[in-house]
Amino acid sequence: MKTVSMLVIVLLFGGLCVPGESAEELQQPYGILQEVLAPSADAQAALYETSTAAEDVEAELVGYSVLRDGPRPYCMDCYSDQRCCSKCYRRSGLDFGGWIDQGFTANASNPADRYNGVMGMNDRANQYQMNQLWLYLEKETAVRGCGWDIGGRIDAMFGTDAYFIECADGLEADWNQTDMYQMALPQFYLDIAYNDFTFTLGHFISPLEWESYMAPNNFFYSHSYAFMYGVPGTFTGGLLTWDFSDQAQVFVGFHRGSDQFSDTDGLDAMNFLCGASWMSEDEGTYLEFGLTAEEYGHNDRVTIGAISVSQALTCRLNWMGEYTWGNRESCGNKWYGINQHLIYCINPCWAIGGRLEWFRDDDGGQIEAWRPGSLCQGPYIGNFWDLTLGINWTPNNKFIVRNEVRWDWYDADHPGGPEPFDAGDKNDQFTYAIDLIYLF
Repeated sequence: MKTVSMLVIVLLFGGLCVPGESAEELQQPYGILQEVLAPSADAQAALYETSTAAEDVEAELVGYSVLRDGPRPYCMDCYSDQRCCSKCYRRSGLDFGGWIDQGFTANASNPADRYNGVMGMNDRANQYQMNQLWLYLEKETAVRGCGWDIGGRIDAMFGTDAYFIECADGLEADWNQTDMYQMALPQFYLDIAYNDFTFTLGHFISPLEWESYMAPNNFFYSHSYAFMYGVPGTFTGGLLTWDFSDQAQVFVGFHRGSDQFSDTDGLDAMNFLCGASWMSEDEGTYLEFGLTAEEYGHNDRVTIGAISVSQALTCRLNWMGEYTWGNRESCGNKWYGINQHLIYCINPCWAIGGRLEWFRDDDGGQIEAWRPGSLCQGPYIGNFWDLTLGINWTPNNKFIVRNEVRWDWYDADHPGGPEPFDAGDKNDQFTYAIDLIYLF
């Protein structure tokens, strides 16, 4: 553990010593060309138009994918020249990068088992966590509706979050990892693109949820109940995406099962995945629907769905809402919930936000503490609520600091049963959390 902490400190200190690229530095080659060659006014204008056109083409090629990246990030409308969310930039060609996410969650109850009940992924109470050391290698397809292209992506990560990202069957589940710090392979897939179609084959993160396993893509350090318990995390299979317009796309695919890499029941059942998304021309409204229908075992059918909406109320204020649901036929287990975010961008480097969530577990089959050492194992039949307030600081394109205060409470259908917080002794919990993300 000491070795891991020292490694993190060294990497962060090195990042602090590396100067960020300013707008002036990026424009320096053009400035030098002006001084040495001293072109005429007409030549300068032509050079500027060529440069601008090239930047526009690149912007089109590297635009984020509605399917892969979800709703457009905050802080982008009012500050297009100096975006806070530099994490959202995507580059063409072969791209290698990653980040380190580490944080601390203070729990007012100081639980005996040192776990924050059923909350994740920052599940350790009053203890430092290195949640993610994440690396990725990617080549995006960029056919712009014309021709063939081949790409793909590989993600590997190490940290306390790996436990939540691992497959339940096969792959990491077979690695016999027992420590708090583990490794995971969230994605490794091949993309084959032709005109407006892209076929993804391999192991990939679920497109049903607009929260993300990737720490820089989330406003809050902690996660919602819908993300942790309501929808699948990863799939292994194939997915065909059709971008039938500049604003809309549909996807349909097959997979082995939610969070499964190997075959659990020996039936080799074919499971189904589909969805669609749409974004308005002004990029102020975003809608997405996703559904998976699968089999956990013989005649054990499960259906899980999600509907997401994102609306820019002003150029600085964004509202996001999501409804998730699930039904497991064999035991009549049902779950559903509503999750809402309201985020205000103060300036290019500061943003504040709130989250209010209600999640219902009808039969106590979904929510339980993930790690074996936690004393909050359920079942919890009733309603879960989460109210979170946070502030983000993004001083440059290398660092993100997230602060949040969160209050969780549980309303049981039958009082007197097990409680989900403070080592099984309380039905509510108050936490303060802070984390630091360093991108490279």
